[in-house]
Formats: sequence, structure tokens, C-alpha cells
Amino acid sequence: MKELELLQQRLEQLIRRFTALQAEKERMDKALARQAEIISGQQETINRLEQELQLKTVAGSVAGTASPAEKEQLKQHLDQVIREIEKNIELL
Repeated sequence: MKELELLQQRLEQLIRRFTALQAEKERMDKALARQAEIISGQQETINRLEQELQLKTVAGSVAGTASPAEKEQLKQHLDQVIREIEKNIELL
């Protein structure tokens, strides 16, 4: 009879542990989904910024006829875009 009680206690422990692990798995699944959404959003931002950089690069090559002030403004903008890209890459 004592063996049966011991077996029952172990079974109850296993059930509690299983329940706790299930809850932990659900929590981890939700965290993973949130992280996947963040990564997806950051990837979209990176893609948008890369396209913008390409356009700015083309504009910069065309801007050979631009005034020095316009060139400096374009350079500052490109520097800002590059910093944003690097920041998003680091977050990934």
C-alpha cells in the first residue's frame, strides 16, 4: 500500500511539473512570436532604408551639379540613413 501512495505522489509531482512546463512553453512561444514580429518590422525598415540609400546615392551622383550647401545637406542625410541602417542591423 505504501508503494502505491509513493507512486501516487510521484505521479502528482510529474503532473505538476508537466503543467508548469506547458505554461512555460506557452510563455516562450508568445515571446518568440513577439520577437519574430520585431525582426520582421526591423527587416522592413532596413529594406526601406536601403532603397532610400540607393536613391540618395543616385541623387548624389546626379548632384554633381548641385551647390556645395546642397551636397553637404545630402551628405548629412546619407550619414543619418547609414546610422539608422547600422542601428537596425545591430538590433537584429
